Amino acid sequence: MKKKKNRHVLIWILITLLIIASIAGAYYYFFIRGKQVKDTGKQLTVYTVKSVKHTETIEVSGNIEPIEAENLKFHVNGFVSKVYVEEGNYVRAGTLVAELDNTQQIYELKQVEYNIEQKKVEGAKRDIELLEMEKQLREKAVEERKLYSSISGYVSAVNIEEGDYVAAGSNTPAVRVINISSLKADVEVDELDVPLVKKNQKVTFSFDALPDLKVTGTVENIPLEGEVTSEGIAVLNTEIVINRPPKEIHPGYSFTAEIIVNPEEEILIVNKDAVMEKNGRKIAFPAPQEGSAQGNNSRPRPLTVKTASYNDKEVKVISGLKEGDRVLSATELLAGFKKSSSSGSSNPLAIFGFPQGKFGKRPPPPKKSSGK
Repeated sequence: MKKKKNRHVLIWILITLLIIASIAGAYYYFFIRGKQVKDTGKQLTVYTVKSVKHTETIEVSGNIEPIEAENLKFHVNGFVSKVYVEEGNYVRAGTLVAELDNTQQIYELKQVEYNIEQKKVEGAKRDIELLEMEKQLREKAVEERKLYSSISGYVSAVNIEEGDYVAAGSNTPAVRVINISSLKADVEVDELDVPLVKKNQKVTFSFDALPDLKVTGTVENIPLEGEVTSEGIAVLNTEIVINRPPKEIHPGYSFTAEIIVNPEEEILIVNKDAVMEKNGRKIAFPAPQEGSAQGNNSRPRPLTVKTASYNDKEVKVISGLKEGDRVLSATELLAGFKKSSSSGSSNPLAIFGFPQGKFGKRPPPPKKSSGK
């Protein structure tokens, strides 16, 4: 009878030792060898908090334009008698670029001037006043047949030739002049980003046609009134300018640009799966030190952290962690807890991905001896 009881006690001791050995082995496999986080699907991923250089920007895009442009058109009908410029010529403001035949207008002006001289001889002062007014109208008619550039710049297009007939109100300009001493673009800034944009902020440009070229510009003008897009989003068409642009950039080129809201700074980032939100606070689980032995009580203890959005894969760490900290995948931890709860598992290592072994359940107690 006593020997039988001693045998039962011995069996219990062996089972207990095996359970302790199993748990200790599992903890060793997980915590001590935590650096091998992706060797098997049974281990939690470990993420490291990194320091990166970050610049807060607003991305915009569009097509570059001349800082000034003028489409020169005749406002009267007539035949082109002279074209004084060619494409590529540089002209200054006030330069005569073309004119229509004005033979009839010159004749009428000379006729009025002759009549004025005749009236001066006769002494008809009232008639002279009326003729002077008519002379002004004839002079204006002569000038209307001349085309001047009102800006300084390069001739980018000449669409007329001598002898061509020009109709007033034509949609095609006779001559186009552009000022490319600076380039500009009107870009749409979302209403949510408008408070961040200020005049004279730095803008960096990248051009599709010139992938190796980086150009710097500035925010020049922010309008007082916004517009609503077809998607129902309010935007402000903000003007950005490149002063003294490289010659490789031509008006019309497409670009992407970044408005520099805040200058470069060092920030901490970590994979977004390392942080979870619980009861209104964000928490992370520190991973064990690499190469250090852990006791049975070395389970991950949550840390309260503060984060902000950064990109699709990572978050910006504001507080609670420092550079080099190693944290467990909160996403995988949460999945393990949910799996354990839904399955009703009593395995204490279920949240770490370990299967229910033969020691996961307590063995039934030995049957009592009848004394026979």
